[in-house]
Amino acid sequence: MPSAHLRNWDVEKIPFYTLNIMLRLTEPKPMSEAGLRDFINRALDRGFVREGFHSEVERADRDISDEDIRYGLSLKSWVLKGLPKPSKTGGFKYLIKTVDIENAELHLLVKPETGTSSLKILTKY
Repeated sequence: MPSAHLRNWDVEKIPFYTLNIMLRLTEPKPMSEAGLRDFINRALDRGFVREGFHSEVERADRDISDEDIRYGLSLKSWVLKGLPKPSKTGGFKYLIKTVDIENAELHLLVKPETGTSSLKILTKY
């Protein structure tokens, strides 16, 4: 049986803004740049960087190797371009500008998959 203070609650009298605040607390937030850098470094160290279908198959003609991707992500000089965008599958995706092994400009759209601690490369150019 609920305690006395719970039995006396009239749910219809709870203000909507209280409920709205509670719902907003569960919204995911993007990683900070420092958090993203840490996540990427851990994924690189563990070998948990993988390409998605679009990057690996549909963009194979761009001649960007796994070594180029790993090299570009391992540099401390990479920069975030724009703000993180919500992903359709949950979480956020981030556009990173870096260089490849030959020092050519490289852009990577990445998605940290926090459940598996892996970094998914969505596209490369």
